[in-house]
Amino acid sequence: MNSKLNLLLYAFAVFAVFMILTWILKSVGGKLPVENGIWGVYKDSDFLLGVVVAGIVTLSHVQKRKLRK
Repeated sequence: MNSKLNLLLYAFAVFAVFMILTWILKSVGGKLPVENGIWGVYKDSDFLLGVVVAGIVTLSHVQKRKLRK
């Protein structure tokens, strides 16, 4: 598979895991439903933070792969 496609899939997987963990932590903490939230669960800042975390983890993964070669 193409290297760039692998990185996109990796970033999407990290984003999905982040959003699932956010949902679990909010439901366990009794913070649901969120007012003015998307699906009553996520705020806009949750999506932005998820994208940032996915970007940072993906860049870290790329650097780790470069060190192994």
